[in-house]
Amino acid sequence: MPFIKRFLKKTSEELGAQDIQNFIDKKIEENVNLDYKDISVLGEIEKLAKHVCAFANTEGGLLILGVREREELIGKRKQRIYPGTITWVNHSYTREQIEEKLKAKIDPAVSLRIVPIRKSKEDPKLIFLLDIPKSNELHMDKNTHRFYKRLNFESVPMEREEIINFIKICLSYERCAWFRFHLYATLVDFMDGLLVRLNPEYAKTRIFDPKKISKKFENFITLPVEKISDVVKQVKIRDLIKFDREVSDIVSDLEKVNSYLHEDITPEESVLFDRIREEATQLSWNWEEFCNKEASFHKVGNNWWSLLCIEFAKATKDEEHFLHRLPRYVRSLTQFSRDILKLKAILDDLQRKYGKFKSCKVFKIS
Repeated sequence: MPFIKRFLKKTSEELGAQDIQNFIDKKIEENVNLDYKDISVLGEIEKLAKHVCAFANTEGGLLILGVREREELIGKRKQRIYPGTITWVNHSYTREQIEEKLKAKIDPAVSLRIVPIRKSKEDPKLIFLLDIPKSNELHMDKNTHRFYKRLNFESVPMEREEIINFIKICLSYERCAWFRFHLYATLVDFMDGLLVRLNPEYAKTRIFDPKKISKKFENFITLPVEKISDVVKQVKIRDLIKFDREVSDIVSDLEKVNSYLHEDITPEESVLFDRIREEATQLSWNWEEFCNKEASFHKVGNNWWSLLCIEFAKATKDEEHFLHRLPRYVRSLTQFSRDILKLKAILDDLQRKYGKFKSCKVFKIS
């Protein structure tokens, strides 16, 4: 939720001068997510940049630019900062100009929203609200070459250890995002490929849509084993060989988990990884080698890989033996597919929570 709506209970489009005054009247003291600054700080953009960096590097927050700070001492040492009066001013600054000046002072630039609030329709005087989200990057103040954080109501330099830990966490997240993004794509491709080859109706009406694939995939693999086996009999031998290769691709992606710290992967994911690896071993029937030997022994033509399973079985004169393998294979494939669905559901939840993996910076591991 944007900090403007969190504090002021309205969207930026709904806000007016009276809403700002009502908020100031509540006398909410400055904290890790809220800061007041006099409009004069626009003449000292370096100071403003420091505070923007601090918010972005910590938890994000709302900076009300145009409200003086009012200090109060509690006892001899404890200090609290409350909002003072609003300073409505005429000046030449625009939202775009403030944003450009901040970009020039912060590395990398902070993705913030600047909202001008006018005193009234008749009076062009204004103040600004800066809504600053928490960032996944670490931002440096170019003026001081320091990284700042929010500590209570202050912007203070980060310690060396804090900077190192932040970078470690970011790199860890980047690696995991890269890993999960590629794994997710592999799972979707596997589901779609299996449906195209084993579900004639899907193949006829296929429109590649990752949101719909998993449901159609789930519906198909819940069919009785015998029914799926009957479909597999009509599948070409080359499609069985492709299944083998696609299962290997998934296992290959899973093996990359060894490149990450243990805490990067959730316990639930870890259990599924182990189970899927084990199931992939049971599913590795090596159809290419088996069929090649059968075709060679029975002197089946060179185009045996383009034959349907049932045609190949008849051509090898060992129809009963060959077709008897299919139900066992389908059972292994079905169990493997169920766990693939579970893993995809976990990755779907992560996408909803952290955003699309492809939007993350790719941090490749050699």
